[in-house]
Amino acid sequence: YGVLRRRAIFGEFDVLYNRTSAVTISCKTPTVQAFRIPCETFKEILNQQQQPDAGSPTENVQALDAKIESVIQEVEGTKSLYGGNIIQPYKPDRIWLWSRLRGTVLQHAAKPTLLNMLWAAGFCLLAQTREPPFLAKLQMVHQIWTYQQGLTIFILTFFLNQAYSFWREIYTLGRQIQGRLNDIHLILATTAARKKPRERNSSTIYTPAAETCLDDIGQFSRLFHALFWASVTRRYEILQTKRGLERMASRGIITYKQLQALLDMDLPENQRHSAVLEWMMIRADQAMTDGTFVSDPAHRQYIISKICDLRTTCAAISDKIAGRMPLCYTHLVTILVDSFVWAAPLALFSELGTWSVLCVGVLTLFYSGLMDLAKIFLDPLDNEDFYPNSIDMDLGVLIRESNAGSTRWKRGAARLPF
Repeated sequence: YGVLRRRAIFGEFDVLYNRTSAVTISCKTPTVQAFRIPCETFKEILNQQQQPDAGSPTENVQALDAKIESVIQEVEGTKSLYGGNIIQPYKPDRIWLWSRLRGTVLQHAAKPTLLNMLWAAGFCLLAQTREPPFLAKLQMVHQIWTYQQGLTIFILTFFLNQAYSFWREIYTLGRQIQGRLNDIHLILATTAARKKPRERNSSTIYTPAAETCLDDIGQFSRLFHALFWASVTRRYEILQTKRGLERMASRGIITYKQLQALLDMDLPENQRHSAVLEWMMIRADQAMTDGTFVSDPAHRQYIISKICDLRTTCAAISDKIAGRMPLCYTHLVTILVDSFVWAAPLALFSELGTWSVLCVGVLTLFYSGLMDLAKIFLDPLDNEDFYPNSIDMDLGVLIRESNAGSTRWKRGAARLPF
């Protein structure tokens, strides 16, 4: 899912992993010159390559390249590689919901629930051997615990609501980035220069210069979007490395000229997407100057403002993640909830006896579950891997949808009936 230019290669991973090739190549010209490298020769060349640069992961070359390839498969091209949604969907049916376990908070809270029930069972065995004065003291513990219960409910629900609001803000900003990219492509596609039809009933088409410019800006936007999410998401960060960019060049996602420009510029790895955004603006400005796009001042200003809005929205995600929640707040809420559930065996025995074990399990499951749910909400990009297979966003879906938008508007206006 990309454009292979000069010096590009394909099919190498099929050789490495001894699998049947599934690559489909289409030529845009009547003829093309390609060279075939035998399997044995390719592996010999690969074995002679240097190891990863200092600071790279300690994996071997094949494992590192496989990781890069896996990420590229998620973000490249203008077609969806996988079905699915950006977040895990659900069905409203009660039976279906009750049958879910994997990827839910219940699965995550099961271990602390069982541990607290074991602690409650052990305390019950100990308390049954003690004298009545001991049980009278537990009544005081129960009264104090009841006071703490009201405070815990209020603080925990408020904390969960704030965490969900943060998660929703990141999701909304991600969609806004996608929308701004689509706005830029829509405006440029509908204001690009066109040829007058030779025949009366023929439709107008883009001029060669306009089509080339739209392709360039579309490719820049796809690269920008992938590198931006790589700058804020741990599982995509390998794309920012020299080896990741080189692999993207070999797949035709970027040109070797663009690769060299990114590697030579004096920018940190996590800021390279900013340069690509500048490429978009400069390319559009050049096209408006030479008449490839509509060049009146209002249109020029609108395009510039849209690209600046895109930069602002991207920066908002980094800013929100950096200041998502103060440590002292999360620390205090965690201590409050943990002390409440771990004190439950002491507080409930005087009222429920051995039935307190079951009650402790229910309380731990839901109170600890809500606390864990809040922490998951505070990591929407799954950078901390607090709980895998949960509610983190599938950014690959978001990126592929934007990739499709980078060509959809151009194709939609390629032929006009007037």
